[in-house]
Amino acid sequence: MKQLFLLRHAKSSWSDSDIKDFDRPLNKRGKENAPKMAAVLHSTYGAPDTILVSPAKRTLDTAEYHLSEYKNDQITFIRDERIYEAPGSRLAQVISELSEDAERVLLIGHNPGLSHLVLYLSGEALDMPTNGLAILDVHVDSWFALGPGIASLRGYHYPKKDFAT
Repeated sequence: MKQLFLLRHAKSSWSDSDIKDFDRPLNKRGKENAPKMAAVLHSTYGAPDTILVSPAKRTLDTAEYHLSEYKNDQITFIRDERIYEAPGSRLAQVISELSEDAERVLLIGHNPGLSHLVLYLSGEALDMPTNGLAILDVHVDSWFALGPGIASLRGYHYPKKDFAT
């Protein structure tokens, strides 16, 4: 069995309308909540061995907080352009190409793709808020075998539930 941690990036800033969506940074609340969610993941489930992330600024910024939390752990870090604005089916394809050595994968991306991926893999309908985290137990030995209904939802965390925002 493998584990998949699906995390939507922390809250991003809309204060400058001239900034492209791809380049939006985290806002104050995002910067406050990202390290808290990293601590929830690490203390409750342990560190991932692989972080797979969209190259958008807000996802990379979110990933930095997780890398800081897991500083003593060996983690493979992969930026993949296909994650940005990806539907759930593309996210599943990206994950299915991971090395078999990857056992516990944290994917940091965007909605609605992440919500669609949770539904596709587990049958659970979740609305992934910013900094929302879904933990899936994936009942496969190989990521290549990823498919519909192959996972079960083990946990679901988001800022308003887990800590004051």
